[in-house]
Formats: sequence, C-alpha cells, structure tokens
Amino acid sequence: MMPILRTVMFVSLFTSMLTGGAGVAVAKDCTFNDLHGEFTVTADCEGLQDFSGIGQPLKRMWLAGSWGQLEIIEVPSPYQAADLDLVMETLARFWSNWRTPGPLSSMQLAGMEARVVTERKPRTTSRTWLFNLGGRNITARAVAYGKRSEREQNLEKIAEAFVKSFKHKAE
Repeated sequence: MMPILRTVMFVSLFTSMLTGGAGVAVAKDCTFNDLHGEFTVTADCEGLQDFSGIGQPLKRMWLAGSWGQLEIIEVPSPYQAADLDLVMETLARFWSNWRTPGPLSSMQLAGMEARVVTERKPRTTSRTWLFNLGGRNITARAVAYGKRSEREQNLEKIAEAFVKSFKHKAE
C-alpha cells in the first residue's frame, strides 16, 4: 500500500475511534469544495474526509476514508478538451490485462454528459466518470478496498454520494 494511502487510512481509523467508530448510527454529511472553487460534493463525514491539499497539480479534489477514496482530477494535455469517448478509450482503460472492466456507458451528471466505467480487480473495485466542466475534461475515480462484498457496497456508497450530491457552482 502506498505510504500516503496508509497514512490516510490510519487517520481515518483514528478519527473513527475518537468519534465512536462503527457503533455510532448517526450519519453527518460534510460538503467538500474543489480546489478551484467550481463544484462541491457532499458525503457522510465518517465515510470520506478531505485530503485535497496533498498531491499532483491537476488534482481538484481527493476524499478518502473508511469507504475508500474519490479522486477528481483534470485530464492532462492534449486530452483536456477532447471528445469524451476518445478520452475514455485512451486514458480510462490503461490498467493491467487482468482487469475485468465493465461496459462503458453514458449518463447525466448534474446536467452534464458523462461517461462511466466500473472495473473489478482481485483486491479493488473502481468506478471512473469522465465529464466536461467549463471546457476542461475532468475524471472522477472512486476506489474501494477489502473483501469483495464489502468493497462493492462501499463503492456504491461513494458513487451515490458523488452522483447525487455533485453540484457545479455555476448552476
């Protein structure tokens, strides 16, 4: 496991222990702002926390916690304004040969056209969304870890929080 992810998971576990952990049935939602101030995502504070200040220059948001992680980044040049299908064929399917990606599908995300694909590996399950925000292509990748049934449930929690709560501030 990468050192930064290990640190994030430790902080998440420690925070969970301080707040009563899994025994607490009350869910509190937190709203997270992207680093450019253009959109927000709302999720259960116990499931995801904000670590957006750590990382690469194209990053817009990084949430991580007991559910897994959600990273939202700008697509690099020369794909920043390319057709969504071209970007998904080129960038969103570069992982190893033993992956089992699901079908590429279209959807609406806060009124914007988006593409989405789910990928299942032996130890992780991920879902990648691609959409265009203000002329720039953005990817959002949710990853859940652990036993398959648990990580599938956690991925659905992250996906639901992202899709239902994503708000572009220009709306």
